Amino acid sequence: MSVEDSGRHGGFGSALAALFRDAECDVPLRDLAVPQVFHDHGSREEVLARVGLTAQDVARRVTEWSANLASRTPAPEDTHR
Repeated sequence: MSVEDSGRHGGFGSALAALFRDAECDVPLRDLAVPQVFHDHGSREEVLARVGLTAQDVARRVTEWSANLASRTPAPEDTHR
């Protein structure tokens, strides 16, 4: 997962995804970033709160994604069937 406090396109997450694709490495990736739109004026903290990028928001999303991924991963004893 990559978290950008700037725009999604052209950021670290985009570069990381391209690196994995080029290496033919299939891994689940998720990006959290500021949407590429014009935002209402405000402090950095206000903008990040409006787009769901506070520390609490990021922690909640990571927890949800991890739980979802874990529920789809077969248990080790199930992999030999």
